[in-house]
Amino acid sequence: MASRERAAVPITRPPPDKRTFMKRLLLTFSIVCTALTAWADRIGEWNVYPAYWVATQNVTVGSRVYAVMSDNLVCYDTDDQSVRTYDSMHDLNDTHITHLAYSQEAKRLIVVYEDCNIDLLSL
Repeated sequence: MASRERAAVPITRPPPDKRTFMKRLLLTFSIVCTALTAWADRIGEWNVYPAYWVATQNVTVGSRVYAVMSDNLVCYDTDDQSVRTYDSMHDLNDTHITHLAYSQEAKRLIVVYEDCNIDLLSL
C-alpha cells in the first residue's frame, strides 16, 4: 500500500472583520492621546517649586501658624494638620519676604518684602 502524503497546508487566520479592527485602532489611538496629554505641560501655566527649609519668622493666628521659610510663606493649620503654601504666582505680589505680622484690628496678615512692597492678606 502506497502511503499518500498530504501536502502541508499553512494555517492562516481569517482577517479580522472591520468592526474588530476599528475597535483596536480606536483603543490604541485613545491610549496614545491620553498618554500624550498626561505628559504635556499646559501652555501658559507655570509650576512653582519653592524651597522650604528654615523658618525665620512665625505668626500664630488662631489655629493657624504662618511662617516665612526660605523667603516663602507657608500656613500650617493645627486643627486638621494641613499645609498651604503662598506664592507670587497666585497669592502674593512679590518675592523675598523680610517681615511678617498680624493686625488684630484689620484681621489681616501683613507681609513686607525686601523691596519694601507690602501685601495685606485677608484671612
